[in-house]
Amino acid sequence: MNRENIDIDTLTREELERELQRVLEEIDDLNDMQQAVLGQTGIHIGVVLLQKYRSRFDRDLERFNDRVVRIRARLAMNNPERVKRQDE
Repeated sequence: MNRENIDIDTLTREELERELQRVLEEIDDLNDMQQAVLGQTGIHIGVVLLQKYRSRFDRDLERFNDRVVRIRARLAMNNPERVKRQDE
């Protein structure tokens, strides 16, 4: 099941907090993968393939960041003073 298809409006606060942590970890993993793939210099990657990877990484990162914003907004609706930025 694709976790991004889960309606965050149906999740409990605890589930939202777990989902937020999961998405933040996905972002970290994506950044690590991007650095490994795009930052390596040991082998040649063609320009077309490089642009394809960069585009995919950017699209995935935008999708994850959008989900983080939606989850934090939902958490803030329930209890504004308890919402904290875990990635800072």
